Amino acid sequence: MPKYDELLELIDRAHAGGKEIFANAEGVNTVSKERSAFADAAANDAVRVSKEAERIRDQTEVSRDALSRTRDTIDQVLRVAQAVDSELHLIEETSTIVRRLDETFGQINKMAAGVSKISKQTNLLSLNATVEAAHAGESGHGFEVVAKEVKGLAESSSSYSERIRQSVGALSGNVIHIENRTDDLTQFMRWTEIQGTEIETRLGEMLSAVDQAHGAAVSIHDGASQQIEKLSQIGARVSSLADGIWASIDGSAANMKISGEYLAALEDLKKRLNAEENGDESMARAVSLIATIGGNARRVNGASKERALLSDEGVKITVETSETAAQSRRESESISGALARAGDMLVEVSRKVGDVGSGTTYVEEIRKLMEESRDGFDAIDEMAVGVADISGQVNMLALNAAIEAYHAGEHGKGFAVVATEVKTLASQAAEYALGINQSVRDVSDVSKGLNLNLSKLSEFMTRAGSSSSQAGDKLADLQENLRHAIATSGDTDRSMAEQVTQIEEIAGKLKALGDVARAATEGSARNILIIDDLSLAIGKIDAKFDDFSTGASAV
Repeated sequence: MPKYDELLELIDRAHAGGKEIFANAEGVNTVSKERSAFADAAANDAVRVSKEAERIRDQTEVSRDALSRTRDTIDQVLRVAQAVDSELHLIEETSTIVRRLDETFGQINKMAAGVSKISKQTNLLSLNATVEAAHAGESGHGFEVVAKEVKGLAESSSSYSERIRQSVGALSGNVIHIENRTDDLTQFMRWTEIQGTEIETRLGEMLSAVDQAHGAAVSIHDGASQQIEKLSQIGARVSSLADGIWASIDGSAANMKISGEYLAALEDLKKRLNAEENGDESMARAVSLIATIGGNARRVNGASKERALLSDEGVKITVETSETAAQSRRESESISGALARAGDMLVEVSRKVGDVGSGTTYVEEIRKLMEESRDGFDAIDEMAVGVADISGQVNMLALNAAIEAYHAGEHGKGFAVVATEVKTLASQAAEYALGINQSVRDVSDVSKGLNLNLSKLSEFMTRAGSSSSQAGDKLADLQENLRHAIATSGDTDRSMAEQVTQIEEIAGKLKALGDVARAATEGSARNILIIDDLSLAIGKIDAKFDDFSTGASAV
């Protein structure tokens, strides 16, 4: 029976094709089920990463605002630092005045030494006058009285000169201290200028670092906004992928079931063929089932292609998002580095600002030394007046001595010589006294200039101290802002690192879903080809089965 054998062979071929269809559908179903959890996980990951991106965006917005305030504070500190002008010229003027004081005291000391020398000479002349008085006998009684008074005045003058020299010595010691303090103040002011320049430099560097950090924060904020948008796109695609994969599972499961039914229909057809019974019903069912399988396979194939495309798009968007996140991570590291540098510079600036306000001590020490010297100036002036008064008295005694010498006639000639020399010395002593008085007045004038400069310096130091205090307060605020920014930056950096990892995981899951979609596409495509062949085979079976049935009926 050739027709029977041919028909049987066609049914076996259709049966084998049905098994292959079942195997392909089962493979698609198994792989899809295995990867279905990836879709849910990827969707959950996308939501979680999106929320994290929102948190990072909000966090960097706070950090950005804090860095803006930090920048404003640095600007304010910089303006405060620049507002303190240098007053080094006052120190130079003060040094000049102090040198003048020293020179004047030297002159007073020389004049006091001159008075002392004159006192000694006058004392010696008083001794000569005593000798002359003794030679004159009864006529020299007046000479003796004058000689004693001259001697007493000479001793007083000598005492004054010695006290003047002692006072000058004490004042010179004060002047040395003033010079030393002035030198210290000069060095301090020069150091302050250097410190001011360094502070401005460091503040400028801090400003650059904070600007860098602020720019990075803005970049991270914008990047996070982009990530949120892209993650929303990824979420939509993952959701579609999840729907598609479940559709693929349902479609492949349906084809597995229908393939089983199709195989059963062919088995029934084969039994009817062997029993020479009518197989129209089984034949019709096989034709209908293969058509249904074909429709399902084509739907699965179309949906799988769309899923593969969605997966590829999702992977592409994820890669872009990952690159944005990686760039934001680098920006975050940049913020951490910049803020760390700013923090180091802040410590240095705070110390320097504190040091700048400490110069008032030097000024107050100089002022105190000047106050202590004022009584000494007055004492020297009084003693110089005393020397002048003594000189006047000696001058009067010299005049009296000259009169006595005239009255004594020949016996008073030696005494007249002594009187003339005493008068000369008295005039010299008076000139020295006048010079000392003038020098003391000069010292007084110089002291006024020095006090004026000290007042200006004190004002400058007060101003510098106030500026230093203001800067210190602002630096304390700045330190708090930086501390908060550094802490936020560290948190953001850790979050960005985690986000990069999570986005890479999403990319891996999307790729796996894409692989599933391509596997489903390939499996359903093979089934479509098999179904097309089976449709032809079923058509031939149907035709030959009719011929076979007709022939069998005829027999």
